[in-house]
Amino acid sequence: MNTNVKRIIKNYLPVLIILVCMIAAVAAAIINHWTFESVYGYIISNKARAAAIILFLYVLKSVTVIIYYSFLVAVTGFIFDLPQALLINSAGTMICLTISYIMGYNTKSEGLVLKLDKHPKIKRYFDKCETNSFLVSYILHALGLSTEVLGIMFGFMRMPYLKYAVSSFIAVAP
Repeated sequence: MNTNVKRIIKNYLPVLIILVCMIAAVAAAIINHWTFESVYGYIISNKARAAAIILFLYVLKSVTVIIYYSFLVAVTGFIFDLPQALLINSAGTMICLTISYIMGYNTKSEGLVLKLDKHPKIKRYFDKCETNSFLVSYILHALGLSTEVLGIMFGFMRMPYLKYAVSSFIAVAP
């Protein structure tokens, strides 16, 4: 296989995965004639299924901005007792943060590096973000900015995962 084709596949793989997941979710909803009442009855009847569905919604939320984080937290709190809801929401939050970070981390960043080398003033801000990455990540997440966009950005900037995950989780913890 040509190295150019391999590079193109690697660069667009996260986008293709997102599209496949979104198409599969829409197709499942249309084929199964899902309504709010049918989904609610399905979830309430089995708590294990409810947890799996909520975690799946967190996965979808990590690749799209149309599912609201607050909605998932509230629904989980409505369905489960407080300790269970905290555990499920914490796991879902880490899923959201991790998937968007991985997507950004696996995105080609050579173009950005070349641009930063041409503009030393902008490069200084990126360098400061690297040295204060924990604080920058915490503040931006605490401001309520999109966790997906921030995850992609911090992954793209190659921020250490542990700093990113801990600071982000503290800022948006359910």
